[in-house]
Amino acid sequence: MALALLFAAPAQACTKLPARSATKVPVRTVDVDRTKTTTIGICGHTLARATLTGSGTRRQSGARIGEASAAGGRVRLHHPTRARAGRSGARATAA
Repeated sequence: MALALLFAAPAQACTKLPARSATKVPVRTVDVDRTKTTTIGICGHTLARATLTGSGTRRQSGARIGEASAAGGRVRLHHPTRARAGRSGARATAA
């Protein structure tokens, strides 16, 4: 039994604020049919949520969160967007 406790999977890391510069914040993704929901949580509290419908098709609407990082008491989100000539990205800051 003690051996099983040693090799047990670690619990999911909790990102606490204030954080060191460039601390990665995990982005959780849930896919249901063609709807993709991405959320960012700080120690169990949902800080931001984005919903993209039509995932995997040409006709997509909505937004998604690509990645996030924390520094101090702020979290920076990256919302990837698609332009006609190629891909571009927009960033947003959440408190």
